[in-house]
Amino acid sequence: RTAWAAQGHTPSLSEGALAWTSTPRVAYCAFSAAWKPRAKLRAAGWNDVALFGGAHQKWFATFLRLPHGMIALETMGYYSDADGSQHYPWPFSLLYPSRGDFIGFVGNLASRRLVRQVVGTFRQGARFPSEGAAVPAVIPDAGRSDHSSFWQEGYAALMVTDTAPFRYPFYHTPQDTADKLDFDRLARVAVGLELTLRDLSD
Repeated sequence: RTAWAAQGHTPSLSEGALAWTSTPRVAYCAFSAAWKPRAKLRAAGWNDVALFGGAHQKWFATFLRLPHGMIALETMGYYSDADGSQHYPWPFSLLYPSRGDFIGFVGNLASRRLVRQVVGTFRQGARFPSEGAAVPAVIPDAGRSDHSSFWQEGYAALMVTDTAPFRYPFYHTPQDTADKLDFDRLARVAVGLELTLRDLSD
């Protein structure tokens, strides 16, 4: 049997909005699927309440008998329709939109098949702009979440993100407050991820 892992991340308000708005729904989907015979999706959890945190990734992978893939839920609550609101490390600005109105799926080169699969499935079930990228792991910002620990153990993994500081000017600042977040769009992303994970678990 193969296994999927989905994991949320919660250190700041923008990331906390993810945890308490979308992760419970996605986690319910994940744990429900875990009980199905031959389920591919085995678990979901919040990193910052010590469920499957970075130090436990290797143990987690072993416990789940070599997961097929890992999906890290990063910051997902800030969106803007303004031109120039989205920034990237060079040279990605030449390839991707200048408006921060989409959700991103980012993996390393070894995870490109997973990225294509997740993005394709998300687009089938969600009416929401999305972009996918499989990039060299040496790009620092590509691995700034818990999925990078799975890369180190040789597993396919990606993060779902609004690109954090490349879009959100209040990232990890005292101004990171609830009024900055778009809960309507966050909810639409959560529904899309729920449908995606259900499809992957079949």
